[in-house]
Amino acid sequence: GACVRTLTGHKGAIRSLVVSPHGRYLASGDSEGAVLIFDISTALIVTELLGHTDTIHSLVYDRDAQVLVSGGADCQLHVWTLSKLCPDSTMEADEEGSLPTATVNGTNQCRMATYRTKATPVQ
Repeated sequence: GACVRTLTGHKGAIRSLVVSPHGRYLASGDSEGAVLIFDISTALIVTELLGHTDTIHSLVYDRDAQVLVSGGADCQLHVWTLSKLCPDSTMEADEEGSLPTATVNGTNQCRMATYRTKATPVQ
């Protein structure tokens, strides 16, 4: 098959991918600890989830695509509630056209919890 869409935006090498259950979004994790969520139909970044300090090895959505769990080499699991970013399962730009960025200490907080996995990185 031929390439139908190219998604760009990561600074580090992509290490993990997951498509949301309804097929609208793609979450990707990179070697620098960033998680990007893309709208597959437009190839645009919907939001960036920051909080990890090392490679993302694992991503999984819940069955309703309202929660995303990320895990990686920093020995942490982050549980992100996407419903705070996307009420009614939609992620849209604000009045100025800016998309939300979810950061650990930012104003658009969407991280529900962080769990330390001792000294064993999540694979």
